[in-house]
Amino acid sequence: MVENDIGELKGSNLESALVANPRRFLKRHRGIRSLNFDERYVISERLPDDERLEVDQLDAVLYADDPDSGEPLYIAVEASWTPSRHDLERARRRAEILATITRTPVVALVAYNKAAIDQRLVATARKMGVAMARKDEGVTVPAEPIVAP
Repeated sequence: MVENDIGELKGSNLESALVANPRRFLKRHRGIRSLNFDERYVISERLPDDERLEVDQLDAVLYADDPDSGEPLYIAVEASWTPSRHDLERARRRAEILATITRTPVVALVAYNKAAIDQRLVATARKMGVAMARKDEGVTVPAEPIVAP
């Protein structure tokens, strides 16, 4: 029970750090900022209930310019102190929904703080097209943005 509480506190701390200063995680993105609640609501209110709940549960939605193309994009973020496959799956699923509703490229991202992560998880992230970024280190696993069909 205490371990779960500590895990939740660590996760909340990571989310707060990400929203307050996303550049600590994504150093190359220009004009990066975290969308506020009202901006997120305008996007998610157009979705069916099940998809709206998915997008509303993202730990953060960021907006930035792609560091390579300069084109605008969203970044759908799941923050996890110790990332898992479940975090990768949630980030990917929610980024796909966000790309469809915004008609804007979206990067699925798992932000984490653990010093070392399992290389099998890194391989899974690459296979799934989910980026990973560590606080103060930046992107550790790059991924291409998801583009709606």
